[in-house]
Amino acid sequence: MNNIVYKKHITSFGVLGIFAICIWFLGPSITIGDLTPLLQVEERAYAIVLLFLLWLLKIIFFEADPSTLPPTDPELIKKIKALEGRIAGATQFLQKTAITKQGKNIHLHQLPWYLFVGPAQSGKTTLLANTQVNFILSKQFKQQDTQQPSISETCDWWVTRDLTIIDVPSKYVTTNSTLWSALLTLITKYRNKQAIQGIILALPLPELMESFSQQKMVEMSQTLLQRIHEIQQQFNLKIPVYFIITKCDRLPGFVEFFKDSGGDELAQTWGISLPPLKENEKPIDIFINRFNLLIKRLNKQLIWRMHQERTSAARPYIKDFPLQVERLKGMIATLIKVFSADQVQPMMRGIYLTSAIQPMMQENNQHATYLGDSQVTDTTLQIFNGPVSQSKPYFIKQLLLQGLTSAATHITPQSTLKRKSQKLIYLSLLGLLGIATIFLGKEFQDNLQRAHTTQTNLANYQAILQITKPIERLLMATPMITALKQESVNTTSSRLPNLFSAYSNKLRQTAQIAYQQALQTVVLTGIKDYFEGYLQNSQDKKPEQTYAVLKSYLMLGNSQYKQDELVLSTIEQLFQQNANNKIKQPLIDIIKAALALNLSLSLDSALVEKTQKHLNNLPSSELSYVILKNINNNNLTTDINLGINIGTPPALISQALDNNIPRLFTAQTFSTILSRDIPTAAQEAMQGNWVLGHELASHRNPAQITTLVGQLQTSYVNHYIDLWESLLADIHLYKPQNLVQTNAMIANLISQNSPLLQLLQTIQKNTHFAAITMASPKMQSLDALVSNTNATESNSLYHIFICLKALHQYLDPIITASDVGKAAFITVAQRARTIAPTQDDPLAELTAIAEKAPDPVKNWLTEITDSTRRYLLQEAGQYVNAQWQSQVTSIYQTQIADHYPFEKNAQTEVAIPHLVSFFGEPGILSQFYQQYLQPFVNTSTKQWQWKVVDNQPLPFSGEALQQIQLAFRIQHAFFPNGNNKLIVPFVLQPLTLGKKVKSFNLTMNGQSISFDNTSAPIPRQLFWPGEKNNHTTQLSWTAPDQKVTANSINGEWGWFKLVNQSTQRIFARKKILLSFSNTDYQTKYLLFTQGRVNPFLPLNFQNFELPANLIDKENIHA
Repeated sequence: MNNIVYKKHITSFGVLGIFAICIWFLGPSITIGDLTPLLQVEERAYAIVLLFLLWLLKIIFFEADPSTLPPTDPELIKKIKALEGRIAGATQFLQKTAITKQGKNIHLHQLPWYLFVGPAQSGKTTLLANTQVNFILSKQFKQQDTQQPSISETCDWWVTRDLTIIDVPSKYVTTNSTLWSALLTLITKYRNKQAIQGIILALPLPELMESFSQQKMVEMSQTLLQRIHEIQQQFNLKIPVYFIITKCDRLPGFVEFFKDSGGDELAQTWGISLPPLKENEKPIDIFINRFNLLIKRLNKQLIWRMHQERTSAARPYIKDFPLQVERLKGMIATLIKVFSADQVQPMMRGIYLTSAIQPMMQENNQHATYLGDSQVTDTTLQIFNGPVSQSKPYFIKQLLLQGLTSAATHITPQSTLKRKSQKLIYLSLLGLLGIATIFLGKEFQDNLQRAHTTQTNLANYQAILQITKPIERLLMATPMITALKQESVNTTSSRLPNLFSAYSNKLRQTAQIAYQQALQTVVLTGIKDYFEGYLQNSQDKKPEQTYAVLKSYLMLGNSQYKQDELVLSTIEQLFQQNANNKIKQPLIDIIKAALALNLSLSLDSALVEKTQKHLNNLPSSELSYVILKNINNNNLTTDINLGINIGTPPALISQALDNNIPRLFTAQTFSTILSRDIPTAAQEAMQGNWVLGHELASHRNPAQITTLVGQLQTSYVNHYIDLWESLLADIHLYKPQNLVQTNAMIANLISQNSPLLQLLQTIQKNTHFAAITMASPKMQSLDALVSNTNATESNSLYHIFICLKALHQYLDPIITASDVGKAAFITVAQRARTIAPTQDDPLAELTAIAEKAPDPVKNWLTEITDSTRRYLLQEAGQYVNAQWQSQVTSIYQTQIADHYPFEKNAQTEVAIPHLVSFFGEPGILSQFYQQYLQPFVNTSTKQWQWKVVDNQPLPFSGEALQQIQLAFRIQHAFFPNGNNKLIVPFVLQPLTLGKKVKSFNLTMNGQSISFDNTSAPIPRQLFWPGEKNNHTTQLSWTAPDQKVTANSINGEWGWFKLVNQSTQRIFARKKILLSFSNTDYQTKYLLFTQGRVNPFLPLNFQNFELPANLIDKENIHA
């Protein structure tokens, strides 16, 4: 059928092609009256496109899609009718049947429906038949058929008290798309759009593992994914998908691992749930994390299961069962990757492992290859034949009763999007058709529109003339005048010139006349009114601006003096003041066009005279300075290069400045102003000019011109210096946030387009004049810095850049190192060891040059050196702190902290090997100190202190240093010889025996001493920890009747615990009174130590606590 349709389309396309050829070659000869509509190439192309669009729309709207035609195969029609009968019967049963649930009657048709689908031989029906669930409705089998049910040919309904499962034959999914589409359509018909609340995918992955093919796995995944899409499109829902891995008994070791589990255990679910994804989460990551936890739990059970297994043949399978599950994880991961790569990801909610039956056969001893290709051991395990187990369901019952909980959610299905896309395409084609249809008449319509636009603009022109405020009038007139200008110069060629060219020319002439009138009566008059409005209250305005407005106003009435640039500049300044915004380009364009007319306007002579009088009443010195600012273009601004806000990051910044300053204060005009403009301004202030008038200045004394010239020169120079010094005051050095930005800023300063050099050269160029340098020491010093080209001078600009370059080269290896912190640490440690700065130290060299440099360069260079030192220390501190956490803190927290003797009441003791490795010499603490901290610590004082490096404080904590010093005191107590030999010598001096004691004996880790009344008390020296293999401290008292009473403390630290319990008095740092006693007996000794630190004093340990960080809290994240 498709071939017939396609042949039909090809034939009609060929006929259209012939028509198109005829239109193309014969079209120019077709005439309608005086018109030749197809003469132009464009018209013929439009006609051909229109023809093909009509043909395409006919196909789209009037010819049926062959894919939507109903099936014609009688056998297929019969199967669809049978399927509809089963759905109708099942629906009728569910609607009539009700159950009681939580005290309420619920009809079965209210339960959610789940589609159970899978590839061929996936074991869906076998799983349902062996669940041990009491189904209200299910497929009926003979007893012997539940183990090996026949292949399902049609859909079956399995109904519990909580849900309805539809067992869909695998051929619906894999081969017969017509039956599958019919099933979804019928479910929609009988259940509406809310019918399906979940999809259960049965996947026999363990069986596929035996002959695994990546390509087949991907193809199966894509087929199932397509079916899920079709379900979601049919029901307009995003439906939860549950993966049930069937036939897990095919995994070697599965049956052996779980065969001794009880019925309740096997009824539970075994697998993982997949929660809704959060932002930036990936399904594959969630799956791997959760499945790894499942495997981890298996490994925890493995040892117990191995010990419990009595059958030696089963142990190899049990041992390697987690490896098989790991292989299964890889296959599931492939499936999830395929699903996740789809544009509309399915809502995956769980992966569960099950086994319905375990066929009693050995199938070539399938366990002989249980490791497959993944050899994880160095030896090949012996192959055993596993024992035959009784078939039973594994991990199914609770899965069907309670494991399917997620609900479907509404989505915008792909089919809807597709229909919308089709509608959009159809509408677009219709639009193109409409455009092609009307395009031939567009010329006439355009001309009518132009005529209407011109008439509208003329009407707006009359309305605009009624606006009284000049600013509003100009703003309102801008769009109208711009439109008139476009109409007056519109030269677009007509596609039908013979018909419309005369009319177009007439419209153009009308627009040109209106445009010229608008420029004169709206723009020029508006400018004049604008100036007059300003001059009405000139006494409240700045004199220099009043003079500029008066000067521009007079130019409008006298073309002899007119300067368009000056008038436009005056308008821009006023507009910015009044509208608080820059004038926009369209208004500038029409103002320029209006001024270019060179028309002279009538002015208000009374207003001119009033303003001239106001200005002439100013003091001569003030008036002359006003005139000076307005001579020629002195009041205009000019661009200069200040070097600010250049680069990333910028080196020099300013929030208040841009690159525009008045031309009055630039080198371009300085000499001219001093020699010519100032005398002119003084003379005009005394004698008048064309702006001020000559009559009003008659009261001034011309003899004072010379004096006024001197005053004006002094005032001008002072204003000049003030401006440039204020510019410098507003320029600041960029504040970097880290070492990388500091180095980038330095690189920017020494680059080919150095902002510093640009700024200094601009300043020197504009302030090098003798009049400026003599009056401003700051300008003089900066001029000397730039002018001095002698490279031997230490304060020259040349040496500043040499030192900055050296500092950049000094920092560059640190910044580009693979470990920036380590490189910074090495550099800072070397600087800390250096007593005096060397000649090749760029930081010291730049600091020395900064001291001799003028302000503000001095301050900027000082800020650079301070930032460099600060961030070097910061990087080094962060690196040392990280090493402290990895090398010291982690071991301290697990082996030392909260252990006896450092925590008096701790139940756990510090192991002797851990004490030696941590406190010994060399040991963890001492090695870290020597490698990382020694250059920064001043040990010459009683209490250690951090050094100051380059006049910068180290970011380390003083409290941390006190604890490190205490740690070394502890080291001296336990390792007095400065090595790794743990020895604590002490002397015990017997004092007294109790009245009821004949003799006393003390044994400490293999060392014994005795004390009785028959001999003189002799002091004895002992050594802790004593013998290696003896860790007991024992006390024994012998009474006169030979009765022996003994106490003992076990453990390596038993002696320390006994001393802590028996301390009666501390005489001195090295002398302690001990009283060994129980309820009946007592013996006293004096304990003497020889080292600098007495380890038996509890205060020496209780205050010891190494911090987690070496640096202060405020510097941790700096």
